[in-house]
Amino acid sequence: MKLDLSKDKEKIRRYIVKRIKNYPIYVNDGPGEDDDPIQAIMLGFYASQGGHIYLVFDTRPGKNFDGNWTLHIDELNILLFPKWCDFYEKACDGEAVTLVLDDGTVKKLTYDVDADDSFELDTYFAEMLRKLMCELREDGILAKLPLRKDAYFMIEEFDHRYFWPEIKSVTTKGRILA
Repeated sequence: MKLDLSKDKEKIRRYIVKRIKNYPIYVNDGPGEDDDPIQAIMLGFYASQGGHIYLVFDTRPGKNFDGNWTLHIDELNILLFPKWCDFYEKACDGEAVTLVLDDGTVKKLTYDVDADDSFELDTYFAEMLRKLMCELREDGILAKLPLRKDAYFMIEEFDHRYFWPEIKSVTTKGRILA
């Protein structure tokens, strides 16, 4: 099986840009008050079970590392990638799979079914998402949202297998506005 993360990255980019463009039009389905500026943009993902990403805007002030964003996962905040789950299952069952990274690099992967190599797979998905969010920050796309001056973004795998940036550096590495 072959999975092309570069194509998925573009689909996710379009989804995030659309969500940002439509932000003032709908009621925010995230933690905090609708009219407050955004403190955190949470981009979560779950490749191994279902295959999807979640984009949640948290308007509560401060560093809210309580996982409350997960209570706001619904059809508005989710983008499905069923091929991710199929790919993940085949890889973890020991089948040879091919992964095209977001930069075009091709990885041929075979995992030992008795070892828990799935952490490496999560890292491939996570790094693609991290790069995308950094690009959106650098392009000024994230800054189009009504943000607090100290707003930040984070990327988290739903089973806590990946979290970026580390908690101690979220307000520097994850900061949106300069």
